[in-house]
Amino acid sequence: MKKFKKLIKDPIKFLQDSWMFKCNYLEYVKKTKNLFVISHLGQLAQVEGLIKKEKFLNCVLVIIYTKKNLEMPKLVQKNANKALFNTILLLKIPSFPNVINIKALTIINNSYRVMIDKIKPHRLFILSFEKHYNLLCALAKEKKIELNLIEEGTATYKYKDYNEAINTLKSSFTAKEKKSIFLIKNFFLLRQLRPAIGLCSEFNKVYAVFPELLDPVFKIKEKKEFFLYEDIKPDHKIFHIINQYNITDNDILFLNQRYPFPHDIYAEGLLNILSQYSQKYNSKVFIKLHPKDPIELKNMLFNKIQEKGLLNKILLLDEYGFLIEGLISQAKPKVIIALTSTGLIYGKKISENSLSASIYPLLKDNMLEKLEYSDKTFKESDEHFHILKRFKNIDFIEKSDQI
Repeated sequence: MKKFKKLIKDPIKFLQDSWMFKCNYLEYVKKTKNLFVISHLGQLAQVEGLIKKEKFLNCVLVIIYTKKNLEMPKLVQKNANKALFNTILLLKIPSFPNVINIKALTIINNSYRVMIDKIKPHRLFILSFEKHYNLLCALAKEKKIELNLIEEGTATYKYKDYNEAINTLKSSFTAKEKKSIFLIKNFFLLRQLRPAIGLCSEFNKVYAVFPELLDPVFKIKEKKEFFLYEDIKPDHKIFHIINQYNITDNDILFLNQRYPFPHDIYAEGLLNILSQYSQKYNSKVFIKLHPKDPIELKNMLFNKIQEKGLLNKILLLDEYGFLIEGLISQAKPKVIIALTSTGLIYGKKISENSLSASIYPLLKDNMLEKLEYSDKTFKESDEHFHILKRFKNIDFIEKSDQI
């Protein structure tokens, strides 16, 4: 009733205050050639690498963020190479932007439209192609702006073809989202939100490590191979680590990842497998810990290494602040092992003579002998492994395989 009275009393003010017309402010910038839209540090590295490789000039960077993570945009802005961009802008969007919510998507769409109208780019570069990013793609198409996709990582390859992409998206919608989707599909006034429930499938250019794998999913006018680490140069941190731990090309590197596995069961199964690798290749195994690995897991691994008498065979590489690709390029380990890490794919491309193996099938089977399957424990790792299976230069170690 209060809103109805406001509408009758001052309809113009009512419309101005309505979320239907709300957008977040983006300062004016000069008309630009290249607009890059990112959200985190990994994407920043990809964008900066591409700008250097292609020698792009007149570039603007927009960092999108939500109130759920206010530190990331500041970190990205701080780390951005100011020499590569005319302007670096922050754009706040509603929380949970990948949930199909009419109010949130309307605000996002309005904000993207203002951004495009103010910056007026010739080319738009994005690293994701679903949900709210589709709104941006649709606006670029409407404004006849060249639309380009940059590989973000293995997530770019998560669909084997267009049909799988659409079916996966449909099956992911919750009951609440489906109600919103019904309104979006059937109400004319919500038509501008329709791209968010589909897939952006047409690009002028795609820059990727394996662009041929994207052909069944997208319509691409021009494919360009782009690998951020093709000319990686190790820094002093890399040389320090190699010398401190005495890592050689006869050694094995295991890239740990953060999954919600029970620490004791995971550590026991992992060390049993790694000790077999150490014995087979007569090599030391270095476990590269993840920056977010909890101290409980680190202690569990170290204690079990001691208990099993493996101190001279399996070592914890508890170092951070460096690119694993730089370490691989310099050390050229005999074998690179992981569960589902992108390091298996990129590492093989950096060091062609290194074997690259996923032990996820074997380790998962071992863990399932001691605990029951649950989505909470395995869903994320299963999804990542599903993507990894698309690549042919990796060995996948099953329970029946001989290490």
